[in-house]
Amino acid sequence: MPKTVGRLAVLLLLLVPDLLVLVQPAPLAEPRPLDPATQRELAARKAERRARFNRSPEEIAAARLPEPAPYPERPTPVVVKGALVAGRPPVPGPPAAGGAPAAGLAAAEPGESAAQPAAPGRTAPDAGAALAAAGVDLAAELGRAWLEGEVLQPDGSAVPWLEVRLRADADGSVVAATVTDGEGSYRFPDLDPGRYRVEFGPAEAPLGRHQEPVEVRRGGYRRDFRAPRLGGLQVVVTAADGSRPLVGRKIRVQERFGEEREGVTDADGVARFRNLPVGSYRVLLIEDGVRVAEKRQAVVARAEPRVEFEV
Repeated sequence: MPKTVGRLAVLLLLLVPDLLVLVQPAPLAEPRPLDPATQRELAARKAERRARFNRSPEEIAAARLPEPAPYPERPTPVVVKGALVAGRPPVPGPPAAGGAPAAGLAAAEPGESAAQPAAPGRTAPDAGAALAAAGVDLAAELGRAWLEGEVLQPDGSAVPWLEVRLRADADGSVVAATVTDGEGSYRFPDLDPGRYRVEFGPAEAPLGRHQEPVEVRRGGYRRDFRAPRLGGLQVVVTAADGSRPLVGRKIRVQERFGEEREGVTDADGVARFRNLPVGSYRVLLIEDGVRVAEKRQAVVARAEPRVEFEV
């Protein structure tokens, strides 16, 4: 065994030089000379770079691009009672003669709310004269503000025809009231600056209100409300024989937590209760302050189940 190992070692020593010769890289080829056209192009580029960096200050200044002309200053639009007046708050001046619109304002078409900007060469004092002639207090109008928002259910659907009240934060008095439109939107225009709270739902059983008051100063503010899941009820009161509806009957619905609403049957003998939070309700028929009939009904989202009484 030792002899075999020794023979292998001698064989490897003899083969190492040959292996080194085999693994040596091939010599690199000599670079080919550039053709005359390429040489001339490279020489021209080098000369151009040298000329670019060795220019005099006069040449550098002459090569600069001219300064761009400044943009003309645009007047700040001012909104006054739905009309757009070109220019900053104007200075009152003499009214225009003949009852025609003063310079700086163009008469708006019916249904439009924006007047055309002042014609070139006309000044904003003419617009102020038109406003003064119309009896518009520009300073008071510029101080106005508005508040708007949307009322949506948890699934993102709108809550239409929901009562919305705006209360003064100082004493809780109702400053304004409205209802949401078909898209669940509401708006309180022409507000005086101050602190307000927004309340949603019937006054006797509000669905909710914003905990933090909104500080209204100038311009528009937005407060959205995410209402609980809502449904409704239709309560029908008819004569015992079913021959005719009973008009003017008092209906009271009570929610399990004690909140209640009241309504009166219309000419069809129907009392409708909309935007009720989902849950279980007691439906009471009241006569002379006394409960004469009672039923229980569950309110589900986006539905108006029917409850019938025969008297």
